[in-house]
Amino acid sequence: MRRGALRFLPFLLALGFVGLAWIGAPDAGGAVLGAQRSPELWIVDQGDATALAVRRLGGVEMVRLAEVAGALGGTVRPGESERQAVLRFSGEPVRFDAGRSFVRVGDTTRVLRNPSVRRGGEWFVPLDFVALVLPDLLPGRVRYDDNARTLAVGEGYPRLDVEIASRPGSTRVIVRTDPPVPLEIEEGRRRVSVLVRTAFVETAFAEETPRDGVVEHVDLIRRGTGYILEINTGRNYGRFLQERTPGVLTLNLLRGGVRASSGADVLGERPAAEPRRGRDPVGPTEVRTIAIDPGHGGVNRGAQGEGGVAEKDLALSVALALGGLLEREHGFRVVLTRDSDRDVALDDRIAAANTARADVLISIHLNASPSPAASGSLVYHLTPQAAGRAPAGSAVQFVPWSSAQAPFVPASRRLAEALASELQVLDIAAGGVADAPVRVLRGAAMPAVQVELGFVTSRRDLSRLSDPGFPRRAARALATGILRYQRSLSSLRPTGDFR
Repeated sequence: MRRGALRFLPFLLALGFVGLAWIGAPDAGGAVLGAQRSPELWIVDQGDATALAVRRLGGVEMVRLAEVAGALGGTVRPGESERQAVLRFSGEPVRFDAGRSFVRVGDTTRVLRNPSVRRGGEWFVPLDFVALVLPDLLPGRVRYDDNARTLAVGEGYPRLDVEIASRPGSTRVIVRTDPPVPLEIEEGRRRVSVLVRTAFVETAFAEETPRDGVVEHVDLIRRGTGYILEINTGRNYGRFLQERTPGVLTLNLLRGGVRASSGADVLGERPAAEPRRGRDPVGPTEVRTIAIDPGHGGVNRGAQGEGGVAEKDLALSVALALGGLLEREHGFRVVLTRDSDRDVALDDRIAAANTARADVLISIHLNASPSPAASGSLVYHLTPQAAGRAPAGSAVQFVPWSSAQAPFVPASRRLAEALASELQVLDIAAGGVADAPVRVLRGAAMPAVQVELGFVTSRRDLSRLSDPGFPRRAARALATGILRYQRSLSSLRPTGDFR
């Protein structure tokens, strides 16, 4: 080496130390390129959260040393000269020199990216001081989440895990906390946010980018004294269903599309990866998409029972529970003709199912009769022979036969029988199946049935229907019936006979 180059050796060695020290910095948060960082530095000590301003001095992000010390019970005192300060917690003091990047902690020397600064009588240290130096000074367990810009001291913080899975009709996001912490949901323009109400979480999740058309990007962001799991939705997002159990929030973000003029949900085409398929002459050979039609809605309350029980409300509760169950546990694609208290034209309900190319349509209703003795569940399917014939005591509306349903009559009856057999578990008298040209089933180009869960005019039925757990039990019975029907499809053969 030339003699002139020796003058640069100390400088080159310092650069080497800086690089090694930065590479070895603790990475508790797993910051990823593109992740959103908190605009403040948060210090959490045994659950108490303190926000410290991050200032930019000379283009470098820095924090005030006295504020850091105060948040953790330490002190900052003048050193041997005005260009020196001493930081002390409970252990050995640490000395800072203005303009120097080297900080000695015991027998270890830490090298910061940028030097400490003394300005206006105040000391400022670069932000990496929090990750590189403080863990050596504080007692107990200390970790730094660079993405959330949070230093946590102590034990007992909840763990947060996020699981994301793309499916043909939806994207599932599962949020688990242990022990459970409060989780709230906010929906905005092109986003669904989960608010996590805790000062600090142990987590390996930083961000994920599914980009499946339903969900574009998921990021965990520090917001105030908690966190936000921000789910940025894509152009194919329609709506979400949620389910909660202690410590677990499951969000099914459903694939969506345009809406009919009445407001009925009409799903767009299936994902490109799923090929189109033709219709079997007597129905599908498998079930992948299920259309669920909660009867009535809006000003149309439907049948009404004592105590203010309205058909429209209970039908919607059962439909939402059934949709969530089918998506969550069985992987079906689900389309609901309505997911809120609004009226939808009958033709738009059928259009929604047809446009989604549903494999089955299940319309959910409650029955009513002038006779208080009328009771029990019943499942209707459409047949031309039954035109104009109404079962005694029924409030079902009948219309002339439409030919769209004709090729699917055998499969519709098979579906009706499968559902009726499972409704017996609801402790409501099971009336079996009946064939009748029910209005809402006209024009359905798939196996279609209308389920009457019971009579709101029957005191015995009403006592079961009014139970808070009824929607969940009814959904479970209907889901089991759908699975029974699916297993029976292999034995369906064209008969040319509509019975």
